[in-house]
Amino acid sequence: MTTWPIIVTVPFLPPSPNKLLGRHWRASHQVKRIWQDAIYYLLTKAQRDEIALVGHSDQKLGIMITQFRNRRLDPDNLTASVKVCLDAMTRGGLIADDSERHIKLVVDQKDALGTPQRTLVSFHKE
Repeated sequence: MTTWPIIVTVPFLPPSPNKLLGRHWRASHQVKRIWQDAIYYLLTKAQRDEIALVGHSDQKLGIMITQFRNRRLDPDNLTASVKVCLDAMTRGGLIADDSERHIKLVVDQKDALGTPQRTLVSFHKE
């Protein structure tokens, strides 16, 4: 049995929606695939199974995504940037979909303060 919360640190940031707009569909697909692989392989099988069990049930799965950035995004771009992460979780089978019926999403950003930029994803039972 896995202990909650389940926390994974992805060693890079999701792209700003402004960077994805106008790109060829293949480039956007590659970004989504990179995120799907990162989240999948940074979690153990037991963690993936526990998250999927909650993510596909009637119980809400809490997801907190914190980005540690050198340069802050404005609030609307910050929220839109995590769409890549949520799509990766859906495609990877962790959540049924990214609707409010299945997840409670919290998005935050902090200054990297000289440390490498990264994304912290925390899963918890609601």
